[in-house]
Amino acid sequence: MTPLNKTLAGIYRLTKGAINQQLAHLDIRATQSDLRLYSGEYPDQLQKTIATANCVDPSLLAVGVFFEVNSRTIMMAGEGIAAAFAFRVKRAFAVMKVRCDIGMIVMAIGLALLFRHQLVGVREGTLIAALLTGRFVGVIEARAPRLTAWVRA
Repeated sequence: MTPLNKTLAGIYRLTKGAINQQLAHLDIRATQSDLRLYSGEYPDQLQKTIATANCVDPSLLAVGVFFEVNSRTIMMAGEGIAAAFAFRVKRAFAVMKVRCDIGMIVMAIGLALLFRHQLVGVREGTLIAALLTGRFVGVIEARAPRLTAWVRA
């Protein structure tokens, strides 16, 4: 990590920590404080607009997963497990991606509750990404068969 990255990460952590301390008496958590900051910067945006913006992240992730899986090169662990299951049970990768992601979330929740006795590390963004990324990959494969064929070649 470069010194600039370390500095920026430190500033972000300090700022977020300070904001969380100020908002602690309001019973607002980190992700909620991020949303509060965002809505403070853009007060004219509707809740629907903010939700739509949050759905952009899984779609961008899905584009990367699409290229990663269809290029048939080295995959990250999550996609590799989903691809192996899809190959084994002869199902579409997109379907198995959603199922594997949900399975990993269930395991993460179980392990967090077992070892930390509280829900740590799994929030609404994790669930949104798990439910939408595989579906977006399926949409890309269905709507762009020529792109899929080109990537696989």
